[in-house]
Amino acid sequence: MQDPATPEPMIKAPDLLIRAERVGLEIPSVSQTRAGSQVSWRSFIGGFGRRRNIHLERILHDVNFELRPGDRLGLVGRNGSGKTTLLKVLAGIYPATIGALDVRGRVQSLINISAGMHNEATGFENILLRGLHLDFPLNHMREKADDIIAFAELENSIYKPLYTYSAGMRARLALSIVLALEPEILLLDEWLGRGDPEFQDKASERLKSFMESAGIVVLASHNERLINRTCNRVIELRDGTPIRDEPIDPAALNKSFIFQRRIKAKKKDEGIKERAKAEAIREKRKQEIIREKRKEQIIREKRKKELIREKRATKDDTPGGEN
Repeated sequence: MQDPATPEPMIKAPDLLIRAERVGLEIPSVSQTRAGSQVSWRSFIGGFGRRRNIHLERILHDVNFELRPGDRLGLVGRNGSGKTTLLKVLAGIYPATIGALDVRGRVQSLINISAGMHNEATGFENILLRGLHLDFPLNHMREKADDIIAFAELENSIYKPLYTYSAGMRARLALSIVLALEPEILLLDEWLGRGDPEFQDKASERLKSFMESAGIVVLASHNERLINRTCNRVIELRDGTPIRDEPIDPAALNKSFIFQRRIKAKKKDEGIKERAKAEAIREKRKQEIIREKRKEQIIREKRKKELIREKRATKDDTPGGEN
């Protein structure tokens, strides 16, 4: 459905990969009545031709941005703010019903981590399956498999069924597959934030390399530290509407990074001091225990000698004890 106020489709620049102009999404919604959902659904079924209880609900409204090669857009906002919905519109899962959207390039999305993967298949088989799902030849996926397995750090689990994997292991495998395939446009929904911090750092480095090859990343996440470290622009959504759209200042981030490094180094030094203090306390206690044992040994030896003297004295006092 085209908004009457929507301007004519724009001229597409040859180097443009994504442009969204006043993009919105409306979906049919069923209203509930005071009588309860059962009455509402009966009205819906009985009066479908008249659509008495159906209205169009706008879940995305007035989204505007341009992304060129090398851009990394971060989407932030509370649950239900429209981040994943916007990713699905960019991926072509939902068609934009309002405004104009121009997406150029090979798009790969990691919105649904289970897409193209099978629980009963092994990790290795799922590499092949997801590659086929993304329209890559089987031989190409076999060539990429070793790099994917090493990057995901799943050498010991790659031939086990996927249902034995933790959520973090699944995310690492899915993300490693997508990053190994070097898409032109990469859409991520939270998955970069899964797994341990070491893997997140490694994935961020791979993304930086990906950016240098003229790609675009759109990342939806609650992790603002991850957004600030990975993206150069952030859009905050509320109820499907952008309420903040601003660049991320690399200089400010660099200062913040240096500050965080200093804090981390300070905490590390404090940790070293605490461990040294704890070790000194343990050593002191150890020495105290040794001294206590020595003291007890001396007391036992002293008591033993006293007993010997008492026995001798008793023997001397006995009649006939002396010749």
